Amino acid sequence: MRCFSKDYVFGEYVNHARQSIAISSLPDGDAFYQACLDFHTYPGLTAEEIHNIGLEEVKQLKEGVLALAESMGEDKYITFKEFVAKSERLDRKKSD
Repeated sequence: MRCFSKDYVFGEYVNHARQSIAISSLPDGDAFYQACLDFHTYPGLTAEEIHNIGLEEVKQLKEGVLALAESMGEDKYITFKEFVAKSERLDRKKSD
């Protein structure tokens, strides 16, 4: 494995790198990005539409988890970490 020195990376390499990391900064970059979205998701959806779908999915999942927690008698404002810790304690008590 080749090891790069800090001087090389921050001296020579960075000076030759592109100023922008976004694909949209390249010629036809927006079209390329859309083609990638079309390939990996549903053709014709924009990045914003896909993002909004993701936000809605997260909202629905959160609502489902909170409803499940409430149905189990848990405080809906308990954190996931607290829930797991409490569940592990309950599981240990059952096995004793």
